[in-house]
Amino acid sequence: MFMNINRNILHLIKKKLYKKKNYYNFFSKKFDKKNSIRLSYDYQSGSYIKRWLKNKSIDYMHDKEVVKIIKENFTKFNSILDCGCGELTRTQNIIKLLDKNIKYYAFDISLNRLLIGLKKFKLKKKINAFVADIENLPFFNRSIDVCLTIHSIEPNSGMEKEFLEEILRVSNLGAVLIEPDFILGSKRQKARMKKLNYCKNLEKIIKKQKYRYKKIPLKNILNIENKSSAFVIFKKKVKKMFLNM
Repeated sequence: MFMNINRNILHLIKKKLYKKKNYYNFFSKKFDKKNSIRLSYDYQSGSYIKRWLKNKSIDYMHDKEVVKIIKENFTKFNSILDCGCGELTRTQNIIKLLDKNIKYYAFDISLNRLLIGLKKFKLKKKINAFVADIENLPFFNRSIDVCLTIHSIEPNSGMEKEFLEEILRVSNLGAVLIEPDFILGSKRQKARMKKLNYCKNLEKIIKKQKYRYKKIPLKNILNIENKSSAFVIFKKKVKKMFLNM
């Protein structure tokens, strides 16, 4: 009986928070930023798949454009890391559109979301999925050819520099960052990004760090109030050293 009461209370809290759309604000009063983001996504588990079910064709065109950008800028790669993959709604399309021989890795800060996505899209045998956060990736330097983010840097305002450094540490060729574009956004989008404390200075930081990059505004947008661009960052090639034995 005690367990049922607790479940009912949690259900009511979840319902109330969902209506107000303020998961992060609620948790940020009691936890640090990282845990607030993780808990807010845990509580939203399943909602992104529900949205995907209603917008399959729009999502597919978006993901098709993302894969086109990856292939055009990195012609030869054997592995890709999806950083902040959530419920794998983007991942499952990208896997279908990429070469079958490419090793696909994906992680998220929320275990709940990963498990829901793996079950829904039957991806357990197709990808290497794990729980992690972007500033502490469990890979050696240059161990992944291409790193990909799709709106996963977005809620982490103030952490852009650290995230970029870690993503580029593990990548061998470079990264494709699909993130909201504050510069190209409308007044409404800019106001929204400020209100939600989304990352607004990503391109400025990329320039400040003197990364070689190009920006490609996306034609297929998932949310008209959240216009995004692909920030394609290229790493310097490392000359292989051969030692005489």
